[in-house]
Amino acid sequence: MLSCIIYAMEMSNVATLDIPGAFMQADMDEEVVHLRLHSKMAELLVQLDPKIFQKYVQLTKGKPILYVKLQKDLYGTLHAAYLFWKRLSDQLIKWGFVIKPYDSCVANKII
Repeated sequence: MLSCIIYAMEMSNVATLDIPGAFMQADMDEEVVHLRLHSKMAELLVQLDPKIFQKYVQLTKGKPILYVKLQKDLYGTLHAAYLFWKRLSDQLIKWGFVIKPYDSCVANKII
């Protein structure tokens, strides 16, 4: 609500948008994240490409377990949100936008 008041006082035009798959676009930075997939998910990955995944499957109590290292950050994590925000804000700055000091999720450009 506060943002709406500020935009009105600045007489700004406001546009919003959604970027599909936004979080899947950011590559992992120096952080290493491993993920444990079990049962059906492990089976599906092996079916998808047995040459890659079959050799890494371990059976635990008769159920397949697969450990993977993420190359892209996983949707829903705070780290994924940060990486996407960093990538997007860097690109907006290159395009001449200015990030608002009171709200880093707002970028303005005088046209």
